[in-house]
Amino acid sequence: MDRRHARLDETTREVVMVGRISAQKDPGFYASAARAARSNVRWTWVGDGDAVMRSDLEQAGVTVTGWLPNAQVRQHLARADLYLHSARWEGAPVTLLEAAAVGTPVLARGIAELEGLGFPLIEDCPDAAACAVDRFFADLDFREGVRKATSESVEIHSPLVQNRALEALYGNAR
Repeated sequence: MDRRHARLDETTREVVMVGRISAQKDPGFYASAARAARSNVRWTWVGDGDAVMRSDLEQAGVTVTGWLPNAQVRQHLARADLYLHSARWEGAPVTLLEAAAVGTPVLARGIAELEGLGFPLIEDCPDAAACAVDRFFADLDFREGVRKATSESVEIHSPLVQNRALEALYGNAR
């Protein structure tokens, strides 16, 4: 049993989001999910930005770290029990891959831009996000399903697999 399995038995479990506090990352969604969740969970936002949005996060009980060096961001990701990505719109966010690469399970807001990346998606609703977080901590089968999907996404997005896919694609174009 790895460190992450043991950590879930501790009293303070942690959900993390990383990014600039801005409309794109939708901290209001994250704050609303934190307010609605029933689990005994510490909610952390790694990053900084808009002062009004930051205040909303803090009023919801979310710890906001401010800007941190990359090494400390990776430590937060590795220490977290769950990474909840709240962005309203996105490309292919590196933070999802970074969280998954260090073994942190990922739940992402169900937006079109994230479909097909292989991460477990939740409904585009803060209450649904809160329910998914609660379920993650209460339901071992659900938690293991999220872990498995996250792990599979890391494998799909590995440099080796991506290089092979590009070679196959461009090799056929010759």
